[in-house]
Amino acid sequence: MAKKISDYLERPKHDNRQIVKAPAVVGEVIAIENAYFRTGENGKPYVSIYFHFDKDVDKTPYVWNTSSSVVMDQIRQLKDAGAFNDDEPVLALVGKRKTKAGLWYYVLLDPEDEPITEEEG
Repeated sequence: MAKKISDYLERPKHDNRQIVKAPAVVGEVIAIENAYFRTGENGKPYVSIYFHFDKDVDKTPYVWNTSSSVVMDQIRQLKDAGAFNDDEPVLALVGKRKTKAGLWYYVLLDPEDEPITEEEG
C-alpha cells in the first residue's frame, strides 16, 4: 500500500474562526487564546490574535489580524514571558490611542483601563 503524508504528519486543524476588524474590538475586553506572527502577501508582517470576547458565554472564536507595531510588540513580549503556555487565556482591553503627532494606534491594555484617550501626555 502506498504511503501518504498523513502517515507522518499531523493534519492541520481547519480553523473557521470569524475574522473581525479592529473597530469591532476597540473598547472590548478580549480573552486572548494565542497569537501567531505571519507575513502578508505584500511582505508586511502582521499578527493573528486568536480570541473570544470575555463576556461571550458561548466563547465564539474569532481572529483579529493586525499590523499595529505596538500590538505586535506586546504580543511578542507576552509570548516571550510564556503567557500562552498554560492554555489559560490572557484578558486584555483593546484600546485606541493618539500620539502627540495626532496619529491613532491600537494597543492592548489591562481590562480596568480606559480604551480610548484623546492624547498621550
